[in-house]
Amino acid sequence: MLLRKFSITAIVALLFVPLASQKAQAATFTTQEINEIHNFQKEYANLDKTNYSVSNIYAVKPSLSKKFKAGSLNSKYINTQVDYINYYRSLFA
Repeated sequence: MLLRKFSITAIVALLFVPLASQKAQAATFTTQEINEIHNFQKEYANLDKTNYSVSNIYAVKPSLSKKFKAGSLNSKYINTQVDYINYYRSLFA
């Protein structure tokens, strides 16, 4: 058991010692890339930050009891979610 603990410790030390001596380099960006980053930040800042919950997500609340009623989502909630989806899609386009 002692040999096993020593072996695990030795393996971990051998794996991480070379990584500890390496220095990280800061990323450098072109002016165009910096402008693109600022545009993404502005777009995100302009997104609706409303916190939605069960109390404000529905225009008509659904009913799951015996008299089933599907209900409907609040149109502002739908538009907000579409805006967020499109924002994240634009990050990868």
